[in-house]
Amino acid sequence: MEKVPTGIPKLDEILGGGFPRGGVILVAGNPGAGKTILAAKFIYEGAKRWKEPGVYLSFAESRKDFYRYMRELNMNFEELEKRNLFRFIDLPTVIDEEALTQIIKILLDKVVELRAKRVVIDSMTAMAQVLGKTKTRSLIHSSIFRGLKPFGVTTLLIADMPYGATTVGFGVEEFVVDGVLILKMEREKGLTRRLIEIRKMRGSPTSLIEMPFVITPEKGIEPLIVERPERIISFGEELVKTGIHNLDKLLGGGIPKGAQVLIAGPSGSGKSLLSLLIALHNASRGTKTLYISFEEPPAQMRMKANALGYDISKLPISFVSLNVTTYTYDLLMYQIIRSIEEYKPQIIIFDGVTQITKIGGVREFWFSSVNLFTMLKRLGITGIFTYAANYPEEHVELDTIADVIIVLRYERAKEELQRRLIVWKHRGAATPTKQALLIIGEGGKIEIRPEK
Repeated sequence: MEKVPTGIPKLDEILGGGFPRGGVILVAGNPGAGKTILAAKFIYEGAKRWKEPGVYLSFAESRKDFYRYMRELNMNFEELEKRNLFRFIDLPTVIDEEALTQIIKILLDKVVELRAKRVVIDSMTAMAQVLGKTKTRSLIHSSIFRGLKPFGVTTLLIADMPYGATTVGFGVEEFVVDGVLILKMEREKGLTRRLIEIRKMRGSPTSLIEMPFVITPEKGIEPLIVERPERIISFGEELVKTGIHNLDKLLGGGIPKGAQVLIAGPSGSGKSLLSLLIALHNASRGTKTLYISFEEPPAQMRMKANALGYDISKLPISFVSLNVTTYTYDLLMYQIIRSIEEYKPQIIIFDGVTQITKIGGVREFWFSSVNLFTMLKRLGITGIFTYAANYPEEHVELDTIADVIIVLRYERAKEELQRRLIVWKHRGAATPTKQALLIIGEGGKIEIRPEK
């Protein structure tokens, strides 16, 4: 079956290439969920990238408003219209069945005139309220299936779903179309989370699936697809040195390239400093390194690097700070993925991951973390995550998916507290059983002294 790209690459990946050519796809969802943006992206990218003309019939908003909203998402429909690749039909008022018949005739005439290959009707809900259940089904069959499908025109029907509803419209539309996408909205600690459900898609090897997505000015709709473990390449023999001799010895020579490392310990135990030293050591040897902090601003991190004797202006290292209180898990994941795509690091540090647990539930944190770990492994990026906890007494959700766990802790020796380090887990080598003394010296240098 020939596929039509949706204009959203990650959605095409899930659908096995896109929508079926000539198919009728129902896109339903809550108000504000992103239905119009998805449909606009389908039309815009089809015309711009694949030279497939499109027609957009809207009962919801005027041509002027539509063009203005879409320009904010980097979609210039006026340009496409001048190139005879697009037509917008705005008929915001639907009165009766006779008026609807004329509207459909105008739509079909525009399709013929433009030789369109893509059509959007926004929304079917407005039509269904006028026609009722039986005539809505008849309209889809007579005007859309018989009028558009034979010419290979792929059509998106937009439908509104009230919050809490489980059926679309009058409950008949989804049974006669070729595919159904449901866009949902959830509230998460005062922030909005969006989900897309593929409920049905003929010609695609897709079971029922639900995945989060975000709306961004750069890409419009951006699904956060589930990473597949079978795509991961296993560790090779190459090791990433930490720059701390005795720590490398404890690790069997270093960290396996592409491994995901958890550094867990209480506040003040040296997690951030240790991860920063590893980052700076590798950057000073030409390794592209990305340092993301969820606790400190970039200026403060640069000051620390300078105090340690590194001229970061000459190093391939980038510092990024993300305030978790302004994001949902999904938006945070998008910002991380965007930073990785733009900088293309070989090593990435996530300092202060504990902060992420404060913006949502355990399920979302686990989903985000598993996908992030899997993505980094697939890309061969070595990841280091610092987490504030008295491990193993305090549970850390990342411990089962981490490849290496380094535990920092305090122990009382006579009348003073000493910092201790132990390699708790290491999938790439035998794990030592003894602790080592961790000493933070003058200027922030770290020394590791294994116990005899």
